[in-house]
Amino acid sequence: MRKVEGLTCPICMDYIISCRIAICGHSFCHHCIAECMVRKKECPQCRKNIRRKILQPSLLIDNSVKMIAYGKKQEGDNSDYLRWNERMQAYTKWVKSHVIESVKPGEKIDACDTEYIWCKATVEMVIKTNNRKDLLYIHYEGWNRKYDEYVYIDSHRVAPLGVYTSR
Repeated sequence: MRKVEGLTCPICMDYIISCRIAICGHSFCHHCIAECMVRKKECPQCRKNIRRKILQPSLLIDNSVKMIAYGKKQEGDNSDYLRWNERMQAYTKWVKSHVIESVKPGEKIDACDTEYIWCKATVEMVIKTNNRKDLLYIHYEGWNRKYDEYVYIDSHRVAPLGVYTSR
């Protein structure tokens, strides 16, 4: 597969799937950079600390990669399109495995603190809302209660127990 500069993830060396851009400007697959940040809180390219910065999605890069894959399919080169499609399906499966559908008070989950460190947490309370997903009041295990916080159930900062903390 011929890679296109700027559309290739430096971690997996393949087309970027669900692009995330770090504060330093480097682009990665969402899955690749999320897995990298479990181990280190720095950009894999330039080693700049990206711990406290939100990784921004880039629809421009996502759409460019999609157009390249479809374009190659139109030219008769199905291999790039099939590889892209297979990676999109794997990414969708990865995202679904990190989503909490419902949770009850007292249940344990993985929660990401404000320093981007994954910890075990207990759901203390679930607040039902009309116009958004449930709001969770969580307590980080082993931490002082002053660090308890509210996080929406659809936040990227919560995951089923063991997804991140079992490593």
